[in-house]
Amino acid sequence: MEIKYADNVTLTVEITDQMVKDYRKCGKLANENDGFAPCDSCSNNIDIMDVGLCEIPEVREELERRAKK
Repeated sequence: MEIKYADNVTLTVEITDQMVKDYRKCGKLANENDGFAPCDSCSNNIDIMDVGLCEIPEVREELERRAKK
């Protein structure tokens, strides 16, 4: 998927099956632990300008869509 931020800035993200699996696991852990889930071993644990990859709205929407399948 590509996220266009400006005329000369496009973020390209390839969402893998592992990323979707980790996103599901994170949601489950967060529900069990009062909203906290450890990010250390998560494949989505990539910071882009101090924002986690899974916190970018377009990426989160796609992860949620695929996690429901």
